[in-house]
Amino acid sequence: MNLDKLSDNLDPDKNYLFTSESDVRYLLWNAYFKTVEILVKEKKICILADTLNKDVISSMVWDKYAVYDSRDDKTVKKLFWDIDEIIVDPTKVTMEKESSLKLLWIKNVWTQKSILSEIRSIKTNSEVEMLKHSQSINMKTLKAVEDFVKIWMSEEEIADYIRLKHFEFGARWESFEPMVAFWENWANIHHISSSDRKLRSTDQILIDIWCIYRWYCSDMTRVIFMDEVQQKQKDLYELVKNTTYECLKYWKIWMTFWEFNEKAKELLWEHRDLFIHTLSHWIWVDVHEIPLWKKDFDMVIREWNVFSIEPWIYFPEEFWFRYEIMALARQDWLVEL
Repeated sequence: MNLDKLSDNLDPDKNYLFTSESDVRYLLWNAYFKTVEILVKEKKICILADTLNKDVISSMVWDKYAVYDSRDDKTVKKLFWDIDEIIVDPTKVTMEKESSLKLLWIKNVWTQKSILSEIRSIKTNSEVEMLKHSQSINMKTLKAVEDFVKIWMSEEEIADYIRLKHFEFGARWESFEPMVAFWENWANIHHISSSDRKLRSTDQILIDIWCIYRWYCSDMTRVIFMDEVQQKQKDLYELVKNTTYECLKYWKIWMTFWEFNEKAKELLWEHRDLFIHTLSHWIWVDVHEIPLWKKDFDMVIREWNVFSIEPWIYFPEEFWFRYEIMALARQDWLVEL
């Protein structure tokens, strides 16, 4: 979808403001602009851009859409002066932004969760191919890392190598910093790779990697075992891996994320209480799109959705196992990307 179809998907009697970089990128045919907002006012589309981006966007849209200078206070006030109510996405609008809208005499600033998220979740064939290629870069990178790691390397050395291979294999950049965690760092969900900790023969390495190819994100988590790990660790990882692929086979069209999540818990059996993360999130221009939290679990999985399947079990201060893939929903089955 792009600007040409935006008005068809919104209430014609309401005003909307899109402020997030990923929403703007989505609407402007995947072009990247950092300080651009899109106002939909009585079905009329107005693009607000700073001086640097205004001419570029004008050349893209020709005379089809109006492009305004967002730094021209008089122009901005004229655009907003007769708007009494406006809808914004609460996850993307800061308190400062909300206050600035009210300074433009807008009486009511309403928040509506994920105005574009469900529309964005339906992929085209070409988008699926881009996502697949993005994930293939992770696959190649992981294979290179498996051949690269050696005893006494640091987490940071391996993370740097991941970055190098991502760019070598064609990634534009990374969605986030790669996460590499040894032994005592396994169970730290937000661990930052360290230069101090050195790899030992008794370690397992948790690797969470993500990259961007032509603005399409990918996401993958794996565990690499060194020579002297316990068999218990390998068995638990195998359980998590099997759960991933059993979930892949279990899915049916219009299943909710809650049902999908419950199946993973059932498969994890006695370890279900250690599964404290959500099973899935959509992936596209943001690596982590909704549903991010359990409050979104009533959403259904539809054909042409692309999302993660990532069961994990978390033993505090001991082990953390996760196996993550990306899947595409078709009419009757899921396909791993």
